[in-house]
Amino acid sequence: MRSMLRAARAKNLRLLYARPVNETPRFEGPLMIDRKAGCRLIAIALMLATLSGCRQLSMLREGHLPWSKTARLGQAPAASPAEAPKPLRPEQKADIQIAMARSLERQGRTDDAKKMYLQAIQAAPKRADAHHLLALLYDRNGECRAAEKYYQQALDLDAQNAELHCDLGYNYYLQQRWQDAESRLRCALELAPDLRRAHNNLALLLARTGREREALEEFMRAGASPAEAHANLANVLTLSDRWQEAEAAFQQALAINPKLESAQEGLRRLRSLAAKRSAGGISTAASPSAAEATQATYLNSRCLGQTDATAPAVQAERRSVD
Repeated sequence: MRSMLRAARAKNLRLLYARPVNETPRFEGPLMIDRKAGCRLIAIALMLATLSGCRQLSMLREGHLPWSKTARLGQAPAASPAEAPKPLRPEQKADIQIAMARSLERQGRTDDAKKMYLQAIQAAPKRADAHHLLALLYDRNGECRAAEKYYQQALDLDAQNAELHCDLGYNYYLQQRWQDAESRLRCALELAPDLRRAHNNLALLLARTGREREALEEFMRAGASPAEAHANLANVLTLSDRWQEAEAAFQQALAINPKLESAQEGLRRLRSLAAKRSAGGISTAASPSAAEATQATYLNSRCLGQTDATAPAVQAERRSVD
């Protein structure tokens, strides 16, 4: 028995040492995979991977993200209903319409500007500034009665606005409603004593109604020097067909300041008119009318933001929309 065990051990040792060192042991049994079948599986796996990669590449070329059904490259995620833009409030809508109307005014598109102001008033009926701006536009076009309506509506909404009282006062001045004009202009000065336009417009009114001394004082309160105040008065007297008084006022202005160009030019113009009248070239009826006078002074006195309140009353300056 012992001899048989020894023989078995010797046989096993011979087999162990007889196998090469680098030989890989073979495994047999159910885990063994056939080589041909394995090659087929590998080929199928590579084909599927290639097809999947081509599809993803195609999606990337079209701008789609392969992991999303809807998202595209460079596209922000769709806003949720809660993040959707809200409709404009009436005040915001009116702001846009007023800005557009002012732009149309600058372009000279008066009718379109009127329509846009009316739309702003419809969107926000309590916007006094919309009523005010529309009234100014009507005034600039010589439609004083239409302008008056919107001045009144604006004052109903903003009764303490000195600019509104001043502009309505000048509207009455254009209509030659002297008492109404003076009342509004003095109301404007009660609210804003330093409002130069109100002083200037009141001076025009006083000059037109025969109160020259008071007119000179108001011109100077508006910022004019004494010489410039006399030149302004002379211009109003010229347009009122009071030429002798106008020439005397121009002379007074030049006595105070001989280099005052507005007085020099005004005096030359006045003397030219007088010469033509003497020669029969023009008649008294052909001299500047009251309507022309108010229109000329209106263009000068209605300059918003005017810093030079000393300009001659007849200097034709457009009123800025700003």
